[in-house]
This record gives sequence, structure tokens and C-alpha cells, in this order.
Amino acid sequence: MKRTIGFVLGVCLSVTLLGVSSVSSAAPQVQGTKCVKAGIFRTVKTVKYQCKKSAKGLRWVKASKAIAPVNATPNSKSTTTSTTIPLYSDPEITNVNYLLNLQECQLRDATPMLPSIISSGFPRSGSLRSGLGQLEVLVIPVNFTDLAFGPTDTQRKEAAYATVNSFYSAMSYGKAAVKMTLAPSNAWVNTGGTVEQSGIINTTPQWDASNFYRNVIEIYLSNNTISGYDVVEVTTAYSTLFVGGGSANQAGGGIYGTGKSFAGIQTLGSKTISWSIIAHELGHAWLGFEDLYLFKGGFPLGNWDLMSSGTEFSGWSRFLAGWIEPNWVRCANPRTPTRHYLSALNAEKSDDKPRILILPFSSQSAIIAELRTPTVTPKVWQTGIKSPTLVVYRVDTGIEHGNGPIVLIGTTDQIGGTISTDGIKVTIKGLDNSGVVVDIGN
Repeated sequence: MKRTIGFVLGVCLSVTLLGVSSVSSAAPQVQGTKCVKAGIFRTVKTVKYQCKKSAKGLRWVKASKAIAPVNATPNSKSTTTSTTIPLYSDPEITNVNYLLNLQECQLRDATPMLPSIISSGFPRSGSLRSGLGQLEVLVIPVNFTDLAFGPTDTQRKEAAYATVNSFYSAMSYGKAAVKMTLAPSNAWVNTGGTVEQSGIINTTPQWDASNFYRNVIEIYLSNNTISGYDVVEVTTAYSTLFVGGGSANQAGGGIYGTGKSFAGIQTLGSKTISWSIIAHELGHAWLGFEDLYLFKGGFPLGNWDLMSSGTEFSGWSRFLAGWIEPNWVRCANPRTPTRHYLSALNAEKSDDKPRILILPFSSQSAIIAELRTPTVTPKVWQTGIKSPTLVVYRVDTGIEHGNGPIVLIGTTDQIGGTISTDGIKVTIKGLDNSGVVVDIGN
């Protein structure tokens, strides 16, 4: 539902003083007079004042050196000016010196020991390739007697990876990229049978596709090399005759391991040209992200992460990947009243301000708050946001993937909007297209 964003006193203020220049060229007495709201500003004849608490109550105090009136012309006697104070200048925002250390918000992985390197916690597995820099992906097509990979499939795969690269560049603020190389046609793998004989049709949910993957890789390696690639994708031609899907295989051994030094993904049937399927599986194979949908059905995080049903990565996923700078994290005690400014999670990299607020309840669980805003130029991964929206969710690394380790608590796009959970309240005090000011209370 579309809502109108209101005006917040103390964040944006326009002051107009009328007609005093005809009486005297001196500014009216402002210093020390009463005011009504701590933190607000006013400007009188080029002098800027701020309302501050004192022993006598709220009083105007000179805030800075003189500034030129907005739209004033030389020798103008006008005393009318308008000053807009950005949200991040709110004087009541809690100083970083009163926040927790970043390490206290790097939740430890508390899931049972599994033969897998994926998790929603720290530290990240040493088997994972860094989330920074360019990921090298080799794509190996597979031919069947009744389904052959052709020129159209090549074009579609190249187009899908072009979007995948743009997506990861945007999600990482320019810190990561994906380069796809298609194996030469004389190296494409022929199975010698039909698609049905391969066993990849009518598979069950969470089907173990790693055996098929490893067989294709062994055939390919009999005459070729895979040296220099971080991830290898095995793919079929596009086909609507079977649903197919995507899967990921970790490097090395294990149930879903490639048995090799590189990680792997597969795209089959009607999913081979889906950029979001490819990007999702790379989230597993490259970055070690967990599935955030329920294996039994359902999406507890909604459409706020690609590993759920969305088409962007959440702030927590970006934090795990190493794309969130340390000073972009506000780590705070959930039981202590604090105020925070967050710029939009999807803001440009040049906006060097906090992106996520983390409120840890224990070493394995926390509440996360972040702001999502519509992009100026619509992207294919845009989640359909119509107005700046605060998103609040819970992370619990003790819950295995497929069972909902990250769950949406609520969203709001209104000044004054409040999201409550675990005895705390997250309230919007200021909001615009660039950022949000939130209060944490209990």
C-alpha cells in the first residue's frame, strides 16, 4: 500500500523571517531565547542557530559561522532563507563510541556439524573462494541424443551471465564480478543416451544431482583441463519438456562435493537460461549461502533475499560475503535505547554511511534492520518497492538451512512506523529516499 512520507521536525526545517530589514539591519535577538525541540535549526540574517538543552531549558545557541541566505542576491536585504538538514545530521544519533564492537555482531555458526560448507554465520569456511574480485566460471554443455545444445542456447546463456555479472557487481558495490567462459563446442560432453536415460527427469525436491555432475566432469577431463576456474557449471540445452532446476556442489569431497578443487553448479531443462537460478546457485557454490526458503514449502524471509524468493541479497548476506564495510555496520545492544541512521542498502558505493543495524541477542542470534529504496533506473532484480521501506528480520545460525535460519519480522514505510519483537521496538523517526533514522527502545 502506498503511503505518504510525512515531515519530521528536527530533521528538515524551513524558517522564514519577514520584514525586519525595514526596521533595522541587525539580526533580531535569537541567542538564548526559548525554543521548542532539541536539535532543530533556524537561520536569521545569515546566522545559523540550533535548539539545545541548557540549565534554563531549551534555548537557541549559535550553531556555526554565518552562511549566505539561500537564493540571496548581492546586496540583498532579504532575511528569508531555507535550510534543510540531512537525516544523518540528527544530533541525537548515538555516537559510535557507545556501540558494540563489530565482532559482537559476527554471529558464530551454530548449526550441527554437516558435510557442507554453507552457513549463515561466521567464520566463513576456508574452502570458500573470496567474495571479492572476479569469479571465473566455466560452462560445460551436455548433449543428449534427443536434446542438443545449439547456437541459440549459447546466446541465451551469454545473456543470462551478463545479467548475473551486473547483479553481483551491484550487490557487492563494485567489489565482485562474474566472468563466464563457454567450453569450446568440440569439448561438449555427449552422454550417448536420451535425457530420460540420464536420470535428470522427474526428480524429487532436494534431489542429489552431484552424481550426474561428477560423471560429466570426468568425461570432460578425459580430454580437457579445468585449471584456472573457480566454479564449473554443467548445463543442458533449454527445454520445456522437463522442469529441471538448479543445484550446487561444493569443492572437494562430501555428499555434495565435486571431488575437485573447484565448486560446481548445474542448470537443467527450463531453468538453464534463468539468471536468478544461476545467481542463486553461485550464492551456494561461491559464497556458501544457505537456502532461505523452507524445504517443506514456504518463504519465511519473503522476497528480501535471492536465497529465499527475492531477487536481491539482504544486508546480512552481503555482510557474510565481505561486501559490507566495517563502518557500514551499526552494532548495538538491543536492550539499550539508541538512535541510528542507515543509508539505503542499495545506495551507490560512494555513499560511505551505515547500511545495516545489527542487534545481537546472543552469540548466534540477532535482529537486523535495513532500508530498501526504489532504484532510479529499474533493474531486473528490483523487488518492486514503491517507497523507502524499513525491513526488519531475525538471524539464528542454530537453525539449519531449509528450516528458516532467517525470518522476516516486519516492514514499514511510514514515519512513526514501529516494528516490535522480543521486547524491543524499532521505530522510524525520519525517512526519505536516501536514508532512515530509527530509534531502538523497549
